[in-house]
Amino acid sequence: AGHNPGDHLNVISIADLSDPSVASIINGAVAVTIPEYNVAPGTPGDGQIVDADILLNPQFTFSTTGAAGAFDLESVITHELGHALGADHTGIIGASMFEASSPNERNLSVDDAAFAQAAYPAAASLGMVHGTVMQSNGAPAAAALVTLADPAQAFTIGAITRQDGTWSAAVPPGNYIVYAEPLGGGIVQHADIYSAAGESPSVFQPAPASSMAAVTAGGSTEVDISVVPGASPIAVTFAAVVPSGAAVSQVYSLGGPLAVNSGQTVDLAMIGPGIDESMRLNVLGRGVHVLGIRRDASATFGGSLAGLPVVRATLQIDAQPSAALASIFIQEGANSASYSGILFITPPVPAFSAQSIVNSADYTSGAISPGGLYTIFAPAGAANLGPATGMATPGLNQYGALPASLAGVSVTFDGVAAPLFFVRGDMINVQVPFEVAADIGTKNAAVAVNFDGAQSAPVQVPVVASQPAIFTERSDGAADSIIVNPDGSLNSAASPAPRGSSVVVYGSGVGNPGCSGYALQTGQPAPAPPSGCAGRYVASFAGHAPVAVAFGGWTPTMIGLAQWNVQVPGDLASGPDAFTITDASTGATTQPATLWVQ
Repeated sequence: AGHNPGDHLNVISIADLSDPSVASIINGAVAVTIPEYNVAPGTPGDGQIVDADILLNPQFTFSTTGAAGAFDLESVITHELGHALGADHTGIIGASMFEASSPNERNLSVDDAAFAQAAYPAAASLGMVHGTVMQSNGAPAAAALVTLADPAQAFTIGAITRQDGTWSAAVPPGNYIVYAEPLGGGIVQHADIYSAAGESPSVFQPAPASSMAAVTAGGSTEVDISVVPGASPIAVTFAAVVPSGAAVSQVYSLGGPLAVNSGQTVDLAMIGPGIDESMRLNVLGRGVHVLGIRRDASATFGGSLAGLPVVRATLQIDAQPSAALASIFIQEGANSASYSGILFITPPVPAFSAQSIVNSADYTSGAISPGGLYTIFAPAGAANLGPATGMATPGLNQYGALPASLAGVSVTFDGVAAPLFFVRGDMINVQVPFEVAADIGTKNAAVAVNFDGAQSAPVQVPVVASQPAIFTERSDGAADSIIVNPDGSLNSAASPAPRGSSVVVYGSGVGNPGCSGYALQTGQPAPAPPSGCAGRYVASFAGHAPVAVAFGGWTPTMIGLAQWNVQVPGDLASGPDAFTITDASTGATTQPATLWVQ
């Protein structure tokens, strides 16, 4: 469809830069959003967005796997979708709608969510905070940034004042510290905020309100702030986060959020005019404690940084249950500086090992197979793979597939997103993508878990063509196997299968059965097998010659679930019979299972 402002279709496309009109719109940007509005003042629908197209610049490289030198595609589109809904850029540095691209933009901040709730009303769940920012000389603080922070709930939300200094924001209930800072006084510049175009931002020292704002759902709270005119001589221009006590070998120009994993003690190294060890540092964030500030005499830099001290603030960051932003407020005498949402704090880094990735049917570890159901366990006593409360997938998405992101959790195998069934801090249930078949006989698959922006180190796991395993009624296998009799009953001592009948044995790990036309897609229900597709499996019963399996493959309409259609030999003895199923082409065999025979 491409970009057509009159078709009322909201389209994401690669920009055609051969079209001069499109090239002028892109104008070197990574991506742009072009909304069309109903603009007749005072009429129904005034201001309604009727068309919003997103154009990606083909001059840039995009990636979904964190490739070096590429923009994160999901982050860029998430940001642009905010514009498509009508969102301006924000003064909250770590939010998705901050003007500069960052992988953090994949995860909406409370600031982003509050916009969506207010603009597309779930407004009854919000409260209104409003007030005025005035300079001590009686002039209003125009086009000033206002930040509301509830450290206990990890809320950081931004607003902007009008020309008369008034402002308002719809925010979730909570107890907020409110402060004002000048637009253009730090990282967020005047040109970054579209709604401030044509306005003249006031210049003043950042300052907090005299009291906290208690906000209730549906309520209204007034907060007025007084500020001192004049630019602050304090500014953090370069910074880095390093493990506590580690050498500061490099600092970075402060142009976006600083990512840090929680559950550790780190040093925030800062360089800039007015920054020294006598300053007071207040970090507005959940579970962040300032343990001390010192000058680092061993860290020296040349060039434009020559002569400026490196100041280290030691921060103890409690383990966080989800990603959150934190702000820093610096005071030195009568001067101050603030950086709202500068710290992007993630949960602890997910940790697991190759041996903790197991076949979900029999908990066998050591390898994975394409398309199978697998469980990733956290180490004993740890629960950092996902949220504390488990969440199961709500079902197939609008594309007929399982989602690859659930409750902030995503898992990749060689960069391919894995469909998710269930996530919790101690375990994740996934389907291994069929794409890992390319690794068989060549290399291991690299498995990585991301939880709310905390990315694990890749874990290398061998890939095999198949790893068949049979589900049992208990995960430890100490119960009946999942076998369905011809009458639809579950096979058991009380409901045995007749001799000569056909039963269906359920499990996973059959890989690609090797049948022509068997189009298997990661995350999508398996199709009916093509005619004549028997698979390559045999069943071995106690004291009996191997029996060819009528069909061994993926269960139609299911994802990652395998089945073997087995005819019960007519000469088996009554009672329990131990059997296995073997992939005749690879020799891979299931664990012993039990079939009850009539």
